[in-house]
Amino acid sequence: MIPCANCPSRTPFRCDPETIQAGQKLEFHPPLDEGIREMVITLCSAGVETYESCEGGLNHAYPEPSVAFEGAESEGLRAVSVAVVTGLPVKELRRVWDVRNGLLHGPWWVMTFWAEKK
Repeated sequence: MIPCANCPSRTPFRCDPETIQAGQKLEFHPPLDEGIREMVITLCSAGVETYESCEGGLNHAYPEPSVAFEGAESEGLRAVSVAVVTGLPVKELRRVWDVRNGLLHGPWWVMTFWAEKK
């Protein structure tokens, strides 16, 4: 990821073009967490530009399985439609802004999923 230079209204760390192209080919570095792999591949295969994911849980970036992605207002609804139609266990869709050095960055989307019972 590369820093977003002087752009308080955009995602602070945007994926470089090579990372986006690799994701479109389903090549992920580092490898995806096993607990979120199916969700990310399903969304990427439908053209959703994911840039962050986590299977969730203790000592993880998110408390629950989550995928963050770019897109305008309609992209969140499209991504949820893809997820629901393909049977993914969608829990929530959020529009997110981050505050860094007192400035708002974003927005972007975060979709969360129900964790599998173990």
